Amino acid sequence: MSSFVRRVLSLLLALGATTAGLLLAWTGGARLYLKLARFDNVPSIADWALLVVGAVLIVAAGASLAFSRLGVVVTGALLLLLGLVIMFAPLRPISPLIQGLFALSATPGSPALGLVTTASMGLLTALGAILITMGLLTRRGRPASSRATLPSVLTGLITVGCVWLTSAAGLRLYESRLRLMSPEIVPGLLVIAATLALAASLITHRFSAVGGFVAGGILTVAGLLLALIPPVTQMRAWPGIYQSLGAQGVYGIPLVIGAALIGCSLGATLASRRSVAPAATPVAPPYGQPQRW
Repeated sequence: MSSFVRRVLSLLLALGATTAGLLLAWTGGARLYLKLARFDNVPSIADWALLVVGAVLIVAAGASLAFSRLGVVVTGALLLLLGLVIMFAPLRPISPLIQGLFALSATPGSPALGLVTTASMGLLTALGAILITMGLLTRRGRPASSRATLPSVLTGLITVGCVWLTSAAGLRLYESRLRLMSPEIVPGLLVIAATLALAASLITHRFSAVGGFVAGGILTVAGLLLALIPPVTQMRAWPGIYQSLGAQGVYGIPLVIGAALIGCSLGATLASRRSVAPAATPVAPPYGQPQRW
């Protein structure tokens, strides 16, 4: 397969799977939140399945790294740009973009509601930063060294902490912009600082993809639990965590970020294995000819 074909496949898979995955996750998350906000302790399995299928598509988008880094980097750049525009769009007077998103999100359970909510919480900026960083750091040509496994695992745990910091800063931004309609930019700057720390925690992805699998697995399990457990139960069980995250778990933000980490780590692993050609075995000379050593 030529490099041009691999780049095209990577671009189509990353853009298509990310778009479809986010739309499904936004729809399922918005519907789950509306039902759980009405203290319905038995959410619809169909809405939860939308969230899970959306996360699976995000994994597929990250796995496009197996073909080329182009698709992941371009998709991440577009998400990062869109997230920054929504985060810093003027509120006084309200910008046409935010006004249009509010109009679209008026329909209960629409993906626009999930978009404006999660983007205001910093999901798009964090997801874009993850895709760009892991795409650029993925190397081809030789497999990862076993010596990089332990540092990668440790930085994977640090990545989980950085995701929590990003989510906590995103909740403050959401409360400032969508609830108070405040034009203050400090909460947005805090989200950017936390996102930069998140991107920096992925530096060992250059040498090993194990950290991405570790962080992605932890966030995926946590995201599934937070999407299943009603907010009332979460407030009673772990009030400190719920106060720092709010409804982000119900909207699927930890689940989507974990899926992106797993997908990019899977794509990087497949890319490194595909790039390593098997060593050529020496061929013995025909019988009767002298061997040259």
